[in-house]
Amino acid sequence: ARTAFDRARRTHFAQRSTEQAEAKTVKEALVKQAEALADSSDFKQTPKSFRDLMAKWKAAGRAGKSDEEALWSRFKAAQDAFFARLGQENEKTEAEQRENLSKKQALVQRAQALLPLTDLGSAKTTLREIAKEWEGIGPVPRDERAKVEGALRKVEDAVRAAEQEQWRKSDPVARGRAQSTVDQLTTAIDKLRKQLHAAEAAGDERKASEAREAIEARQQWLAQAEAALQEFSG
Repeated sequence: ARTAFDRARRTHFAQRSTEQAEAKTVKEALVKQAEALADSSDFKQTPKSFRDLMAKWKAAGRAGKSDEEALWSRFKAAQDAFFARLGQENEKTEAEQRENLSKKQALVQRAQALLPLTDLGSAKTTLREIAKEWEGIGPVPRDERAKVEGALRKVEDAVRAAEQEQWRKSDPVARGRAQSTVDQLTTAIDKLRKQLHAAEAAGDERKASEAREAIEARQQWLAQAEAALQEFSG
């Protein structure tokens, strides 16, 4: 029985020794990969690479105690070195984005000073200059992006609306339609007045009343049409 027990024990330790040796080989390769990544400047992809290496590390099993500790010390040193640099890079990026935000906020204030619009042509020129400067500035903090971009967009929308209104007022086709409406209503009212006078002279109160109502309605329409026409000279 002891012989069988000793044989089983030797088999167990031999198997464990083999497994530890295999784990050591795998982890030595993982350490080399980690150390190669320690100085990486790819701050977007490298964190994922370290996560993948860590998953492989956990799946590799344990090497012998002293080997495990030594390998882990090297792996963690490489990982810490990279993430320390990543932290410094993030701080640098955040500082740059805050500076960019200040620059864009200054441009927004410059744009907002154009409102209310008094000179559309000058406002458009200034906005083009602002847009060119804006494009030359880098990204801002994500949580501030919508606010600062929205503030500039409001001014751009106001200028665009004013430009469209200016075009509408100077559109010869639309102005012609407005003038035609005024002329048609004026002609219709003159005709109705003649009909009214004729009805009154003939003592036909029904026709006279109908003419008065028609005149009153068209005078209201004429007032609206004249107001619309006036916008084209405003």
